[in-house]
Amino acid sequence: MVFMRVWKIATKMPLRCDTVLSRLALILAFTLGSVAISLSSFAVEPSAPQYLLFQFFLGGPDPPSGIYHKNRSKDDILRMARDAANAARPARRDPNRILGFAVGPIAMDQGEDDARSVIRDAFDIAWETDMAVALHLDDYMFWAQARLPDGRLLRGVEGTTEWKDWLETPAQGLEIGWLPNVKLAPQICYESPKVKEFATYWTKDVIGQEVKRQFDRFVQAGKAKLFAGIIAGWESNLAYGYCSLWRLGYSAQNPPADFDHEREQVLQRHIERWAKGISDAGIPRDLIFTHLAPIPKRDYDKLTAMLPRSRIREIPQSTAFRAFWTAFNPYSSPGFGGYLGDDDRYKDIYEAVRTYGRGSWAMAEGTNVILGAPPKRSPLAWETYLARSFNHGARIVDLFGGFQGEGAGEFGRSTESEQAVAAYRKFLQGDPLVEDQKE
Repeated sequence: MVFMRVWKIATKMPLRCDTVLSRLALILAFTLGSVAISLSSFAVEPSAPQYLLFQFFLGGPDPPSGIYHKNRSKDDILRMARDAANAARPARRDPNRILGFAVGPIAMDQGEDDARSVIRDAFDIAWETDMAVALHLDDYMFWAQARLPDGRLLRGVEGTTEWKDWLETPAQGLEIGWLPNVKLAPQICYESPKVKEFATYWTKDVIGQEVKRQFDRFVQAGKAKLFAGIIAGWESNLAYGYCSLWRLGYSAQNPPADFDHEREQVLQRHIERWAKGISDAGIPRDLIFTHLAPIPKRDYDKLTAMLPRSRIREIPQSTAFRAFWTAFNPYSSPGFGGYLGDDDRYKDIYEAVRTYGRGSWAMAEGTNVILGAPPKRSPLAWETYLARSFNHGARIVDLFGGFQGEGAGEFGRSTESEQAVAAYRKFLQGDPLVEDQKE
C-alpha cells in the first residue's frame, strides 16, 4: 500500500518507502505478529480471464507545488512492457491467464487532453505487444490543477476543500506518508456539489469515453481480452470530513451519532461515484475495480485498545483504516493492496468479499516484499504469494516494482527474480498454483 521506490524513479526525487501500517508501528511502538491464514477459496468463473500485471509509473508530483507531471513517454512504457514480456511470457500460454501492464497514476492534474493521450498510448502499446492493459487512476491526491469543463480551477471554487473542524478551519495540504516534503493540495470535499459534478465529468466524459472508444476498437478486432480494466482510485481515502458532513446536515450542534462510520459512508459514496461515472460511459462492471488500503482488523483492534477513536481519527488517512466495506458498490469489483506481512489482510479481504461482494476482486497493489524503510527480502515463495490472490478469486494482480529500470531496490530485485519469473510462467501456462499452507 505504498508508492515505494518506483515513484522515486519516475519523479527523480528522494522518497522513502513506507506504509500507513509501518508508520503506526514506529509511532505507536507495536509490532505485527505472524498469523496462520485460514484459506478458503473463491471460484472464478471458468471463462473469466485472470491478469498478471506490472504497474508502470507515468510520473509524479513536483515537491514545491504538489502538481503531478507525466515524466515517461510512450516509448518508455513500450520498452518496459517488452522487457516484462520477454522475461515472463512462456512459450505455452493459457488463453484465460493473461500477462499485461497497468499505467498510472492518471491524475486530475493532467487535464483532459493529456489523460486521453495516455489512454490512447496505453492501448496502442497493448496492441503492439499483445499484452493486456489496465488504467490506474488517482482519485484524490493530485487535483491542484483539476479544471471544470468551463476551464475554471476546481480548487478555486468555494466549498471544494475540506475543513479540519466544525469551525470551518481550512484543511492544509494532504499528508501522505510515502510522499514526504511534497506540498499536496488539501483534501477534496467529496460532498460539495461542484466536486460531485467534476467527478462525473472526469470519470464519464473524459476517462470513460476515451476508454470506451479504445475498448470498442479492441472488441471489433477480436482483442477484447487485452483490456484488463480500470482501477478507479489509488488507495482511496478521506482526511477530516467536516465539510462533507456539514453538506449532509451535520454540525457541532447536530453531530453524527457515529462520526467514524459517517466518514466511511462519505468515502464509500465518493468511490461509488467514480465507479458509476466509468460505468455510465459504457465500461462493463467486471472491468472496473476500486483500490482501498485498510489495515488488518487485528491491528485496528490493537490501535483502538491503545488510543480513543477521537485520537485515531486525527491520524492522517485514518478513515479507511477499518473500512474494507467501502471498496464495494454496484458499479465495480473491489480492489485492495497486499504485501508480505499482511497475512491478516488477506484473511480480511476474503471475508469482505464473501460478505459484500460477488466473488471476484483485484489485488490492486502489491509485491512479495516485507514493507519497511527500507523494504526487505521476503521468505515467502513467489508461487504462494501469487496463489493467495489468484486461487481466491482475484481477477487482477497488479505487481509494483518490476521492470522499472535502475533504482527500484528490493521491489525490483524481488519482482524480477528467477523465482518470481518461474511463478509467473507457471501461472500463465495454466498450471495450478500451489499454496504452501505452512508459509
